[in-house]
Amino acid sequence: MTMSNFTYDEDLIEEISSRFNLRTPNRLAFGEGIAALAGDIDPHRPIVLSLATAVGKTYIMAAIVEYLRTMGHTDTIIVTPSTIVQAKTVANFTPGNRKYIDGGQPAPRVITPETYDLFRSQNGNTVPFDSHLDPIQLFIVNVHQLLNNATKMPSERELGGNIKRYLTEKKDLIVLADEHHLYSLRAKAFNEGIMGLTPAAIIGLTASADDYNDDVRYRYTLREAIKDKYVKRPVLAFRRGGYGEHEEEQQLRDALALLRVKEQAFATYLAANPDKQAISPVLYVQCADVAHATDVTAQLRGPGFFSSHAAVLQVDNEHNDADTIRQLTDIDSVKSPVRCVVSVNKLKEGWDVRNVAVMVTLRAMASEVLTQQTLGRGLRLPFGEITGVGHVDQLDIITHESFRKALKSENVLREFGLDAIDKETRGTGETTPTPPPHPGGTDTTAADVTADTETQPVGDETAGDDQPIALPGGTTTETTTSTGGIGVYEFDDSGISSNTPPPNIETVTMNPSHGNVSIHFPTSVIRPIDRALDLTDALHTSDITKAAEGVSDSRAILHREEITFTSRRLRTLSDEDVAVDSIRISADEAREGLVSEVLAMSNFDATPNNVKALEVLYVPQFVRDTGITEWSVKALSSARSKLRTLIDDAAKAHRRKFGDTTVIQPVPLPATTSYSLAENETILDRLPAGATSADFRPHRHYGPWKRGLFTAASFDSYSTEYRIANMLDRSPSITWWKRLYASDRATIAYTPANDYRPDFLALDTDDYHWIIEGKADDQDTDAIVAAKREATEKLIGKMSIDDTFAGQYWGYAIAFESDVTAADSWDDLITSLNPVKTQKF
Repeated sequence: MTMSNFTYDEDLIEEISSRFNLRTPNRLAFGEGIAALAGDIDPHRPIVLSLATAVGKTYIMAAIVEYLRTMGHTDTIIVTPSTIVQAKTVANFTPGNRKYIDGGQPAPRVITPETYDLFRSQNGNTVPFDSHLDPIQLFIVNVHQLLNNATKMPSERELGGNIKRYLTEKKDLIVLADEHHLYSLRAKAFNEGIMGLTPAAIIGLTASADDYNDDVRYRYTLREAIKDKYVKRPVLAFRRGGYGEHEEEQQLRDALALLRVKEQAFATYLAANPDKQAISPVLYVQCADVAHATDVTAQLRGPGFFSSHAAVLQVDNEHNDADTIRQLTDIDSVKSPVRCVVSVNKLKEGWDVRNVAVMVTLRAMASEVLTQQTLGRGLRLPFGEITGVGHVDQLDIITHESFRKALKSENVLREFGLDAIDKETRGTGETTPTPPPHPGGTDTTAADVTADTETQPVGDETAGDDQPIALPGGTTTETTTSTGGIGVYEFDDSGISSNTPPPNIETVTMNPSHGNVSIHFPTSVIRPIDRALDLTDALHTSDITKAAEGVSDSRAILHREEITFTSRRLRTLSDEDVAVDSIRISADEAREGLVSEVLAMSNFDATPNNVKALEVLYVPQFVRDTGITEWSVKALSSARSKLRTLIDDAAKAHRRKFGDTTVIQPVPLPATTSYSLAENETILDRLPAGATSADFRPHRHYGPWKRGLFTAASFDSYSTEYRIANMLDRSPSITWWKRLYASDRATIAYTPANDYRPDFLALDTDDYHWIIEGKADDQDTDAIVAAKREATEKLIGKMSIDDTFAGQYWGYAIAFESDVTAADSWDDLITSLNPVKTQKF
């Protein structure tokens, strides 16, 4: 359909753009929106203008409202996602308000549900209109006021009459949907609330467009906004090595230290530019829930932080009264006492103050923090343009160092617009190609551009769900993405796909021909001989003094790295570091922390005498000899490291005097009698004679096996593991064999810190249990091979006097690739290896 009496006037677009002083991307978006309205419109498919958060989407709405007025439209409506955004939008269109967007001639007449009664009593339902003289009637509502649900339907009094009934009677009604992504097809109630107005067209403005269901007419990404200097540059601020046990308190203290640096930078800039409107930077803290926000607010209002109730404003579902909303709206005014805002998720859209300079998102992952809806709260430029002063032009986000890795995530790349490179044509009226609707209206997005060439991230980076899942056979289940699109299934109420067959799950079971085999594997560890360390013998006061003098008490450093990008990558560049203080603790806390550190060490013998010597002699001397009078968390961390090293060195010297011993920890095998393979993984047929490594597929299950304890087995390599298994299975000297996996916990220690997992356990017809390891020729050094052989020989010797293995015969052999290649059979192989084994007498 097309709208009557609506035309595309390029000169009028330029004139209105000039009046509203629209930035270039906003001018282009405005033009594309008008061009779409002047064409053939599908009222059920929103026209979407997708622009980065903080670029100025409200200015585009103001320009469209003015254009509609000049075209003779008497009424239009802006739908907002919340009462906070609604209040902000009312301020944007109210002359005299300091947030008023000037440019309408005349300004719109703003009507809300609260003022509708007055409007109706003054004007009735028909108002003579002169597009040159009269203001357009601009209705501003939040989407909740449009819901038709019986449980949520407001009364006419609550709506100030019935705005919805009035507007549905208007022909050619244009709906401007702010934060349009919240009203998509997935948000069924919100979407129906807007569609219930029966609009002629919907123009949605968002930073998160849905390419499959939205008619995206213009796109301007965060990457472009940063490049064009319309928003602040995001900076990751972190402590190298992350935060310890006082994580949240230390993050808040670091944020406050950064805020002080920002305050000085703002003051210096304003002193040099007295014509600029004064403004102070603020801190934004996002919490997990209301209880968490309440605790954090109380902490920040207390001593050591802001020491002021008025300086910290809490905004959430339980703290959103009119006074709170007023303070929130006025936070970037010169008279505002607020220096910090604490919220939950309430301010993710539409809060457009200019002076958020530092952000902390507590208990959040990078996938949540590095989104436009979160970053957007602080991206607006405090003085409307780039100043050239780093700490004024940058938004600092307190993070973990690991957040830098998230810059390779597909979701984060999408937030910055790197998936849209070479995909959209901007400013020409061309639309994004849209595939056919998915079954059941499912909304799925596939990325077009990957991240860093070093990795191919998949999906969201939340821990666990997308990670390969280890199975007993060493196989994994993997989540993969194709640039050709993602398969979509329609599910019925039972959760089973209604248009695809159920997945095939194969199970590997024990070979019934071997009966119920049950045996213990001699898993081992190497421990020091049990003779307790005596601290009074091992330590001298001079040792304590020397270690204490190495404790560092310097100020901690907050590293800062600015997010930047190449054509298809996000990366960080080092920026100016900031010195920050650590949390202060008492000397008593330092002593307690040091005692706890030593008691937790695995090689410290906590005899009564050692504990007493630690508490009354060595730790007090250590604390005194550091020379530190005011302890901090950082100083304690340094002290812990020095004292731990001192005790560890003493324990190692003690152990060298008495040596180590091998301890057997028998593990029952098999660990399981059956296990399932990954979804749709099949058991491959054994390779035919004459096969080569090129025919082999690693980590896949092969079968069936005649002498295998299980019907199928997987292998890492062809040249050793698969070929050894083939020899074992063909040999009449073998009763059964089993492939050993990590889940079997069958390991043998060859140093106190190192062990190995053999590849096979086999029983031959001479009653020998063979521990077999296969290796490529270049995988082990002579020293490691010798250590493994020596350790296994000691183990087999100990097994002969261990009750668990009484009457059993055991052997060990390590077969290298060249050994396997040279052998014709298992008997040939084992004879050539000079194995370690129990002697029969």
